Amino acid sequence: MSQKHFLLKGTFILTVVGILTRVMGFFYRIFLSRSFPAEEIGLYQLIFPVYTLAYAATSAGIETALARLVAASSAKKQSAKAYSYLKAALLCSLSICCLFLLQKNAVFLTTVILGDPRCASLIFLIAYALPFAALHSCSCGYFLGLKQIRLPALSQLFEQLVRIFFVILLY
Repeated sequence: MSQKHFLLKGTFILTVVGILTRVMGFFYRIFLSRSFPAEEIGLYQLIFPVYTLAYAATSAGIETALARLVAASSAKKQSAKAYSYLKAALLCSLSICCLFLLQKNAVFLTTVILGDPRCASLIFLIAYALPFAALHSCSCGYFLGLKQIRLPALSQLFEQLVRIFFVILLY
């Protein structure tokens, strides 16, 4: 397959999956707003700046850098080197450290920074998502670098389905 066709096909697949997950997220938000009181939705939304900052600290740029390094290694037929980049990226993400930092400082973060100590348990729980988010980011970068678009697209779709399923299950 030529480079141009690969690029078009990959862009199409990722765009379709991105739109599909956005539509699923749209209905998911409607479900949340009808199922939970506004105050609880507000608390849920209040923790996201902290989570987003932690996610950026653990995963920002890793997917892109890893995709570039793996693509370069793959072009040189150095699959072992590409795999070692994946392992290094997982170690560099520091998501486990960030998980423990968030959990240890949840009360401080919610009381001083967010101004609502009721969010402490939510910060404590959402911190468990960081290692999985870093794993997702690294695996997507690895497979994008190998030009295997379907796996990152399917994982994005699977991630959204699992999120919705567990919230409905807990509800």
